[in-house]
Amino acid sequence: MPDHFHILLKPSQDEAGEWIKLSRIMNVIKGYSSHKIKELLGRKEPVWLRGYYDRAVRDSNDMSEYHKYIELNPVRAGLVERWREYAYIWTWEMEMPKERPRLGAVQEQDYPAHSNSVAT
Repeated sequence: MPDHFHILLKPSQDEAGEWIKLSRIMNVIKGYSSHKIKELLGRKEPVWLRGYYDRAVRDSNDMSEYHKYIELNPVRAGLVERWREYAYIWTWEMEMPKERPRLGAVQEQDYPAHSNSVAT
């Protein structure tokens, strides 16, 4: 998306066994990407707004719905017809062997272009 990003992540522990705070993770992601974007585009103004919105993934149904929402975002925005056409999307399933089902066994045909089946 031109003005924001979505990410699904699982918190992990640092070397000391402490859980890494989401605020730290987001600071690293936004800081690094902001630096690179400014470098590539020759910009000086801020890239990202302060803050972020988060949602808890409580079960596999939540995970599947959030996953679909993220994949459909560029489709709903009219940037592409199919989510796989969007140049700036990556999912770990893209790296998985073909014989393994995608997350939640959701296939691209389950949500064609301009589907509104996922609540925001």
